[in-house]
Amino acid sequence: VAEGGKVLLDEASLWPDKKFVITNIIVRQAFLKEHPKAVEAVLKASVGANKWINAHPDEAKAVANKQLEADSGKALPAKVLDPA
Repeated sequence: VAEGGKVLLDEASLWPDKKFVITNIIVRQAFLKEHPKAVEAVLKASVGANKWINAHPDEAKAVANKQLEADSGKALPAKVLDPA
């Protein structure tokens, strides 16, 4: 889109109130039975991270972009990062 592409469909428009799951955490029942505290920790960390991102969107974008730059050698421009 940032380079001239077109959005054919905004998936959010398909869901009530434009709300839908974007992260699925899946665990085998056997693993859950063997490691319930580990599964609980992952779930709590995911919920906590999402709460922090929603409470600090500008800082979250900056932190994510800094990590992308560290991992790939190139940060995303604002016109790509902001809508993402």
